[in-house]
Amino acid sequence: MAYERMIGAFQHAGYAGVDLTGKLHKFVKQQADNRFILGVAGDACFGVVWEEGPLNGPVTVQFGGVAKVKCGAAINAGAEVQCDANGDAITLAAGKKMGKAMETGALNQIIPIELTP
Repeated sequence: MAYERMIGAFQHAGYAGVDLTGKLHKFVKQQADNRFILGVAGDACFGVVWEEGPLNGPVTVQFGGVAKVKCGAAINAGAEVQCDANGDAITLAAGKKMGKAMETGALNQIIPIELTP
């Protein structure tokens, strides 16, 4: 069963540097102008989209606690995860560790991870 643990301090409101509509539960990073864009393979991402928004629209990103993420491939419970080329979570290979899977998940499934600070 998927769940999330939120503390108000673990959310950041900002603006989308690309259209993040339909990108809920994906990893994002910040551009130099502080706008959020999708993370790509191995990126050190800021967090996970919690409230999506259009280009230049407001978005909320979760950067700590237990977050829901979309699986880009099968992930085992307890596996360390990273961002893939589409902003989804995959098992850590050579990228930046973004968290630890709390449940097993299949491709396109939403699972909880403990975000790495």
